Amino acid sequence: MVFKAAGYRVRYGKGNFQAGYARLDEKKNIVINRLFSVEARFNCLIDILNLVTLDNSEFDEGELKFHESMLKTAAKKKAAAKT
Repeated sequence: MVFKAAGYRVRYGKGNFQAGYARLDEKKNIVINRLFSVEARFNCLIDILNLVTLDNSEFDEGELKFHESMLKTAAKKKAAAKT
C-alpha cells in the first residue's frame, strides 16, 4: 500500500471522526472509521492523500502507478465537487 511505503500506518477503529478519519502526523498514523463501507474508506484515503505529502522515492513501480492513479482520482473528485 502507498501509505505504508511512505511510512504511515493505516488503522481502522471506532470513533467519532467528523471527516471519517483522524490523522496523527507526529506518529504517522491514520485512523479510519471501521464502520464505514469499503467505498467510504477508499474515499477517506483519497481525501488524506490530498492533505499529506508522500515521499515516493521509496515506492516500487506498482506503488508508484497506484499512487499516480489515486492522485488522478483525487483530482477528478475535487473537480466534481466544485461543480
